[in-house]
Amino acid sequence: MEDVKKYILNFVKNKLHLSVRDENKLLATDYLGESLLDSFQFMEMISDFEKKFRIRFTSKDLSSGSIRTLGGIESVINKLIKSRKNEKSK
Repeated sequence: MEDVKKYILNFVKNKLHLSVRDENKLLATDYLGESLLDSFQFMEMISDFEKKFRIRFTSKDLSSGSIRTLGGIESVINKLIKSRKNEKSK
């Protein structure tokens, strides 16, 4: 979902002050491994995304390797949004 991607990129640009010159590179970067975010910034980001998209990351989501990139977080958020919508339609 393009809105999720756009929100994530705006978040890292405006709140975390990371450069967004190459969106695809930024989405694929291991921001934890490259020390672009510290643990406080990571938790702030996760909390913000949970509030914005009305989702809850599970411990499994947070411990998966995909959560180490912004593109991976985008995928997890989209999955959680889809799951939430499916639950509402039941």
